[in-house]
Amino acid sequence: MSRFSAPISTFGRLVIVGILAAGCAGSGVAAAGSSGPTGAAAGAAGRPTMALKITGGPGTGTYGFDPSASPAQCTHAKDGSWRLVYAGGTPSVEVDFVAGPTAGQPDGSSAVALEASAGKGYFRFDPFDMRGGDPKGRSTATIAVAPAPTTTTFTVHATTPDKSTGEDGDPVDVDLTLTCPN
Repeated sequence: MSRFSAPISTFGRLVIVGILAAGCAGSGVAAAGSSGPTGAAAGAAGRPTMALKITGGPGTGTYGFDPSASPAQCTHAKDGSWRLVYAGGTPSVEVDFVAGPTAGQPDGSSAVALEASAGKGYFRFDPFDMRGGDPKGRSTATIAVAPAPTTTTFTVHATTPDKSTGEDGDPVDVDLTLTCPN
């Protein structure tokens, strides 16, 4: 069974993951509150930010964080992995991003996964060796990780099939810049 059954169920999963991530704050996982302004630098009061650009498919456009969005949660696990769960904005965007502990290292490009519903588009890339999703070669992704004293920035470029119709469609190019507070 596929990890993601339909774009419509994405929001429900995002809400559940956001609630679970908030509950992890007391167990060694750092959690941030709601999002800050659109951009690639961390927002006020330790809030995550993102810029998402999609080229191709019905979701073509540029998306950013809405300060009032909920959930808008960045978590950093003890194993070194990161996760962002976000839903909000106009046009609407839902993002579930995971960077494994080896992301940004040589041969770490398969340690990044992203599922997004953006505008009228939907796509995902979920490497098989990370979470058992995509067969090898379905999607390509590169990731750069830039840690700083108070933030960590992820820059991702991927090409993956559009799944707006439920089946793999034409390829979409995805550029994501995400900054999480440390």
